[in-house]
Amino acid sequence: MLTRYDNDLDLFNLDLNFNLTSSIKKDMWVTEWNLKDEGTPNNGKIFTNSYQHTVLLQEWWLKNLKLNFTEGYRENFFKYATLQNYAGGSGVQMLTPADEDVELEIIGQDDSPYNLPAGDPAKRNYYVKRTVGYTMDLISEINKNNLNYFPATVATYGHNPNLTPTFFITPAKDFIYMYFTNSRCKEQRYVLNPSGMTPMFGYVVELENAEMFVVDAFQAYSQSGKSMIYDFNSCYTPVNPYDMEINQTYNYVNPGCTAAEGSLCITVPGFTSGYVKMAVVPYVPRIADEINSSLAIYPNPANNLLNISTTEQIVKVEIISMTGAKMFEAIDNCNTIDISILSYGMYQVICNFSDGSSVTKPFIKL
Repeated sequence: MLTRYDNDLDLFNLDLNFNLTSSIKKDMWVTEWNLKDEGTPNNGKIFTNSYQHTVLLQEWWLKNLKLNFTEGYRENFFKYATLQNYAGGSGVQMLTPADEDVELEIIGQDDSPYNLPAGDPAKRNYYVKRTVGYTMDLISEINKNNLNYFPATVATYGHNPNLTPTFFITPAKDFIYMYFTNSRCKEQRYVLNPSGMTPMFGYVVELENAEMFVVDAFQAYSQSGKSMIYDFNSCYTPVNPYDMEINQTYNYVNPGCTAAEGSLCITVPGFTSGYVKMAVVPYVPRIADEINSSLAIYPNPANNLLNISTTEQIVKVEIISMTGAKMFEAIDNCNTIDISILSYGMYQVICNFSDGSSVTKPFIKL
């Protein structure tokens, strides 16, 4: 704060008017992240550009964002962080020269366009994207798409080392992004139940068409070069060749898994981090083998009145919530039901006939 940040803070204050004297009392806390590895022993640089660095950086970045939404801070509090680990010659920069012979061989220093003439080819700098660069590519989708942080309730099993995912929603509310890190070698499953989003839309929604955009590592310490877990000069030889195991991001379609109707099960591979993008669509229940297909209910979704059309005589109508609670029962005048007292959401209407049979139909209350 006593160095070169003063000018930047003055500019922030000019535009945002941070102060503790006006009626709104708006203030800002500034923090600095520093993941540089200069000055530490080589055996302390094991995380540099490794997959574990990806996990650390992504979760740290998301935690900083969520701090501004944490309950307990007073109104008009704002936290701003500066990220300083990409400057100053550190090996954890997003883009650094490939200055080891083995890296030059991997990127193809003898192939076009890298084989262009130079005064001293051995000293030409070939810039290589490092692990944290791929991580920031994925995180940058939040800003590029103007995503809004979407607090969610998450339950996890005990002894799971993975942190809970972080959710965002597009301004048009048509896509949900789930940012996650899986630091285990085994796949991680997430079961998402969007029932809590009903008040946001006025009707029940579901999630579908999940796609993953991830850094995918072979092992916990896979890296993209410049990592002290590997010694370029001695560990790797033509017999045991070095490889940059993290050299791109991947796009996968969710393989899926079993989940209750209305929920979405997502399976992410081991040692992956990034985000899952899902479409938000109206929920259409899949009810099979109905007793009487001639029965119809309308309108659906409905607001105040629900009409039931059938050629059979209805002796009783029941309305059941998705949790199994009976919300309504009628014995007379069963063909038109006043549902105005019901809350927004999904329900089942059960029509009972004089012969003892019944038909169940789903409907949405707006």
